[in-house]
Amino acid sequence: MKLENHTDPIGDKVDEKSDLSRRSFDPAVSEAKADELMIEFDRHYAELVEAHPEHEGKRDLAFQGWIIQKVAGLQLCVSELERRIAETK
Repeated sequence: MKLENHTDPIGDKVDEKSDLSRRSFDPAVSEAKADELMIEFDRHYAELVEAHPEHEGKRDLAFQGWIIQKVAGLQLCVSELERRIAETK
């Protein structure tokens, strides 16, 4: 698999010559992503309460379910990346 014209999650260009082990990480990028996720959760919670008013006041429980879904999605992404990397070897 060639890495031409790809960007990583931080937005940097990545190719076969990229030394990812020497990369620095900008905490502002992580903070911005956390803010984005909280806005996404706020929208999710508002939609949940609108559809199911009995969930009003159960924000923590709703967050737990929502974050478990996010983590499950990440695990699926990692598994797919592992599969693709194994195919290239």
